[in-house]
Amino acid sequence: MTVWLTGSGTFVKGLPCDHERAGELEVEAKVSPFLPGFAPRLIWRESAGGWTLLGFEGLTGTPWADFTAGSEHLEPVAAVMRELSTRPCPEVGLMTVWGRWGPYCTPGDEPLLAGDNLVHADPAATNFVIGGGRAWLVDWAWAARGPRGWIRSCGGSA
Repeated sequence: MTVWLTGSGTFVKGLPCDHERAGELEVEAKVSPFLPGFAPRLIWRESAGGWTLLGFEGLTGTPWADFTAGSEHLEPVAAVMRELSTRPCPEVGLMTVWGRWGPYCTPGDEPLLAGDNLVHADPAATNFVIGGGRAWLVDWAWAARGPRGWIRSCGGSA
């Protein structure tokens, strides 16, 4: 994935149209209108010169969250995950969490990954931007349909 920051503050992601992961940009584009305020907004989409490009609103903050014990980033990240854990999945044809992570699980785990909620499916520290006492969750390429409250360690209710 190629990423650019423009002088206007727009964050741009792009891939050649025939790249094996080009479908991930399609996932981001189709889920974007349904994302909550803690996700950067998709401003524009363009296909030109054999590339697909997505332009998102720019964010100012850390390059990634600090997940170490006692970090001031933990509560803003947990707040985002608690809110996300209650959001219904939009009807835009997203894969299931089982479809994403099932190959790493035992078959009996499938019911644990089932549900009709919107799931980020890659809440790594590198996908959180922290600034101004709040967190943004970025990179929705692996958005999926999954269980409510799937991140219980964030203090949310299931």
